[in-house]
Amino acid sequence: MRRSSNMRMSIRRNSQRRRLRLRLSCLLTASCILIVGTFLLYRQSFFPIKEVVFYGNKHLSEEEMKGLMGLRGNEDLMHIECNVLAGRLLRSPWIKSVKIRKQYPHRLIIKIIEAEPFALLETGDKVFIIDEEGRKLDKLKGESAQFLPVISHTGSINPSTFSEAVSLIKAVADIGMSGKQLKITGVDSMKDNLVMELDGTVVRIGDGQYDEKLTRFLELESEIKKRWETVAYIDLRFANRVVVKPLKEVIE
Repeated sequence: MRRSSNMRMSIRRNSQRRRLRLRLSCLLTASCILIVGTFLLYRQSFFPIKEVVFYGNKHLSEEEMKGLMGLRGNEDLMHIECNVLAGRLLRSPWIKSVKIRKQYPHRLIIKIIEAEPFALLETGDKVFIIDEEGRKLDKLKGESAQFLPVISHTGSINPSTFSEAVSLIKAVADIGMSGKQLKITGVDSMKDNLVMELDGTVVRIGDGQYDEKLTRFLELESEIKKRWETVAYIDLRFANRVVVKPLKEVIE
């Protein structure tokens, strides 16, 4: 009896082990099928991008922006990550902000705000387009951009003086003198040595109070031209007065 009981218990254990192995095998097979199915489903393109619509671009072409985003033309709308694409676009200094939206089934909409050309930075034989924060946007490649003010330097830029030069350009525009040809030098020196050349007239303008100095210049510009055909420079660095240096003498 005891031996028969042991045999039945052994048979039950073996049967349980077989059932357990079968369940594990089935579970493993189902897991593999699920993983492979998920992978194939992910790889399957249900919403291929057929149209990419850009808004707000004036300086960057659509092909340039597609290149920045890394779009190859075979992406699925469901799988792309908008924040990743936006991050790639923002690497361009031309792009200040970007919003990307998916429009199912097949369209990707991209709205950007571009930086605006503010001035030219002339350094040696190279000329760069810069924005109003002084950041380089692009290198000028033979194009003409004479309508933009120029900041010119030959040595190392003094950051604080360069910042003043940017502020001076803004003041010139604010006071209504943006139609004049403007070139600023002295950004490789101290702020007090800042000089602007306005329609060929050299003006030592120094540091700060640009609105007041430019107003003084405008008030006296016609009188100066009546008295002297050409001057070496006009100095606005002194409070409440203008110093004019003709080619031969200094008159205060």
